[in-house]
Amino acid sequence: MRCFIGVTISETIKNGFTDLQNSLRISGVNVIPSSKLHITLKFMGELTEREVKDVIKKLNKINFPCFEINVCGVGVFPNSKSPRIFWAGIKSEKLTQLTKIIYSELKLTGEFKFHITLARIKKQSGEITKLISHNLRKFQNYEFGKYLTKDIKLIKSELTQMGSVYSIIYRVTLN
Repeated sequence: MRCFIGVTISETIKNGFTDLQNSLRISGVNVIPSSKLHITLKFMGELTEREVKDVIKKLNKINFPCFEINVCGVGVFPNSKSPRIFWAGIKSEKLTQLTKIIYSELKLTGEFKFHITLARIKKQSGEITKLISHNLRKFQNYEFGKYLTKDIKLIKSELTQMGSVYSIIYRVTLN
């Protein structure tokens, strides 16, 4: 099964994205529904049942306190000339520390750029580029808010014709 380790977003923060996401609702831009907003700590890819059990066992060893996440600013991947992903930024030293512990415990490698994907740009056009540029300027330093993270989750991501469907496989409660 296709899985990732992630952190969910508070309803208050999700609600703070409403105006921004509504402004991105044009042809060629797929806005992510609030029910699917999250922060990916590590995309695990396809895992067998045995590998899922192993990941759960290792995640259970993690002892980490609850912490605050600051959601601020916006950006795009890969760059502003050909944007594909429009995202909100994350600031949290504790999230970085927790992710390093997870990577160490699971013997993972790779870099991480914490973000919340708000929209996927499916085609390039002058209208879309103008809209994205406007929102980048408008929300560049915007403070969406802070919230307390109380757990991390192992999440199954099933791809369907209607988009991905997420289901929580396991939840690790932080202290």
